[in-house]
Amino acid sequence: PGYSMLMWPGGPAQVAGAGAAAHATVPSGSCAGHGPPGSSMLMWPGASAPPQPPALASESAGDATPTDSQLRRAVEQAQDRTSPAKPAAAATASAPAPRPALPPEPAPETLALQLLREGCQLIAALGFGTHDTDAAITAFETFRRGVHQVVHTPSKVDDLALDALEPKAHLMEFLVAVHECGALKKYRLRVDGLVTRLLSYDGWRA
Repeated sequence: PGYSMLMWPGGPAQVAGAGAAAHATVPSGSCAGHGPPGSSMLMWPGASAPPQPPALASESAGDATPTDSQLRRAVEQAQDRTSPAKPAAAATASAPAPRPALPPEPAPETLALQLLREGCQLIAALGFGTHDTDAAITAFETFRRGVHQVVHTPSKVDDLALDALEPKAHLMEFLVAVHECGALKKYRLRVDGLVTRLLSYDGWRA
């Protein structure tokens, strides 16, 4: 008791008394001094015994073989971390495409002036004649709709435009040609009504 021991293999088998270093050989199979069998020990009084190495665990927690369920759970967790997040059901639903904004409808007087201008251009393209009856019908109906629109709009802007429209003489010649054309006799009543409306304007009566 009170001795510390220093051991080495094959050392001399000596043991010293108290107050001096001592040597001793550990016999085979002995656990004295916690040294291996056949080793020598150097002991001296008053020193604490050297720390003993901790006993190795038969199997550390980290070296334990994982079970199949643990492996599957680890694989699923790894897949969840690497796979992209699934969009929510509300986000995946495609929103209806917005309807294109429709252009505003032109004002009635604007439409009336457009019809008048287009009708005059078609009549002038025919040379103010009716040799092409199909084209003459299209030109006449376009001009007639323009005059009808002017008469029935509350604005006075298109009325002034119709009153100042030129060439009045050539336009009236065209209307007379449509009225007298045998192939266009079913349009005579329409020609009469159109001429009556035109003559209600001072510029057309001059």
